[in-house]
Amino acid sequence: DPQAGLAHTKEALRLDPNDGCAHFDLGVALLDHRQLDQAIVHLREAERLLPEGFDQRYSPPELNYALGDALSKKGLAAEAAQVLAKTVAADPRHGRAHYLLALSFAAQGRLDDSLAHYHTACAIRPQIDTSPELHFLLSVNYEKAGKFKEALRSAERALALAPEKGDSTLLNALNERVETCRERAR
Repeated sequence: DPQAGLAHTKEALRLDPNDGCAHFDLGVALLDHRQLDQAIVHLREAERLLPEGFDQRYSPPELNYALGDALSKKGLAAEAAQVLAKTVAADPRHGRAHYLLALSFAAQGRLDDSLAHYHTACAIRPQIDTSPELHFLLSVNYEKAGKFKEALRSAERALALAPEKGDSTLLNALNERVETCRERAR
């Protein structure tokens, strides 16, 4: 029961505002509910209260990953990249962090950095490649770099992944992107 769990976690924080694990749990729950501003506050507090972590669930890489995820979803790509870089420095095999780092770098137009982390993420967890947004951004960045065939391949990959999102606006935008890339790749 997610609502009961959320109430329990809020009560734990009321009783002990310095419980880093409860801040983390609440931050993750708020992140799941897309309450990003509040999630970021609690995840930052968890990071502050648990600088050495607590156990595997509350390890510094997991604390940083959750905060990086919230920052990324909030659209704070540069800040997300800084936090996610800590995650992969502490745990180079953290595939999810590499993937989000690829997305954060792509959002900043940093094609080479994005590709390096994308390839690392896919090598660690081949099934991780599910983001049409990442491939859309890679397509844009390839196009800016004058790599039109690569831009088309990324746009087509984004379009192939998009139906899972069930977003017709995204599908339309990606169809347009593919057509634009096809024209440029000729």
